[in-house]
Amino acid sequence: MVEIRDEPISFDLHGVSGAVLGRNYAQTGFKLMESLWPVIKQNGIKTTAINYWGYAGCDRLSPRVELAGKNVESSLEHIPVHFGRYAYYKHIGPYDRLSEAYAALDKGIARQGLTGSGGSVEKYGDWTDDASQLVTEIFIGLN
Repeated sequence: MVEIRDEPISFDLHGVSGAVLGRNYAQTGFKLMESLWPVIKQNGIKTTAINYWGYAGCDRLSPRVELAGKNVESSLEHIPVHFGRYAYYKHIGPYDRLSEAYAALDKGIARQGLTGSGGSVEKYGDWTDDASQLVTEIFIGLN
């Protein structure tokens, strides 16, 4: 179920960004993550161990993390996100079914006469080998 939330939410994230080619988000995201995690490990950067994927429209993707402490030096791109009003959806199930979650979000937003602001964030829960139990929270900024 799509929830429209009016309480502001912010994410103080760090990561890498890249262009999405051919709307292939999974391939682009995993390729970018292959450049993100080695930087974190090689530089001993402490994170909260939660993965985020941020989208700026449909052509830019940024895998991101929250740093574990304040004032932590990082060579990663600082990508803060703030939504004053947003649509929220909690997807439980395989990642390859996220497109269905986005279809439900789009319908729920349109049904209420709202429009997205072009930015969104996916917050990934703890990994499990049981794909039916994977949790992804989706936040879409609203105008």
